[in-house]
Amino acid sequence: MPKLVAKITILSTSILSLFGSGTARAGNWFDGASSECISNLSTSIVSGGALDGLTAPTPRTSFAGTSGHFRLVYKLASSDLPNPKVYYQTVVVTLDKNATRDLATALKSAADKNPVLMFEDLSGFVLSIAPELVSYTWDAVYAAAKAVLAIEPVNVDAILPLLATGGEVTRDTVIQRSADNSLLAEIFWYYRVSVGSERRAVLLASCRMPVEVKFETALTHQDTNNKRIEFGGSTWAIYDIEDNKYDTPLHYKEQDKEWMYADELDANGVALNNYRISSKDIGGNGISWQTISGGKWRYLSKELSFE
Repeated sequence: MPKLVAKITILSTSILSLFGSGTARAGNWFDGASSECISNLSTSIVSGGALDGLTAPTPRTSFAGTSGHFRLVYKLASSDLPNPKVYYQTVVVTLDKNATRDLATALKSAADKNPVLMFEDLSGFVLSIAPELVSYTWDAVYAAAKAVLAIEPVNVDAILPLLATGGEVTRDTVIQRSADNSLLAEIFWYYRVSVGSERRAVLLASCRMPVEVKFETALTHQDTNNKRIEFGGSTWAIYDIEDNKYDTPLHYKEQDKEWMYADELDANGVALNNYRISSKDIGGNGISWQTISGGKWRYLSKELSFE
């Protein structure tokens, strides 16, 4: 399939509300979580098998995993603080001639042959129906769209004549906490095109998946002994700002629904000290940095900012 020649634009990134509480340390919580996609076309898009480019990374988000176990990797930023709960991002991909042809082929050949939702006003669609989606099937999406926005499904054949070079695929991402404190992302892809003086939007695909939280650089904010924590993947580099030197690096271990954990190891790989950074606001102070002492966690910094 030809590569997608696309102009990718991040239209909006706003924070409405994001973090909750977690569970005891027991490995990466998202490793045991499943992703759900409402159609074969949805799965194909996320895996990169249809319209290469529709899952392109942004500065804050990227996709990982395989079918049935997709996850969204989300980078914390200071704009998430002090107590965000829903992250919302819109990305627009403008399709060239080859990508438009590929979209038509994908729609015609999708094994599930689901109808699609076509509507005029795209604004508020995701935030309106996402809370309604208890199960993640086409029927559930139809029911939510009909109940909230009075949208009826149409046959795929009805939208094929609307596909044209220069049309846009919009990807909306919503991240929020579920009732059990799991951090979940819901991603919706629509095709948008002008029909004369009117605009039309067609829901093409949608998936729900767990979220892995990361950061690039975190700064502590204390009266003394401030640190810069650099997330290098498997290692957290700890830079002492006052002494102008790096401390012993920490080895990143895992994350549960509330915390990211790292250990200081001896020469034999045995953990000497344990550390953790929260993925939620703690006591109204923001993201916190803790170590364990005497069997109890204590604060090293009650507030972190992110670069």
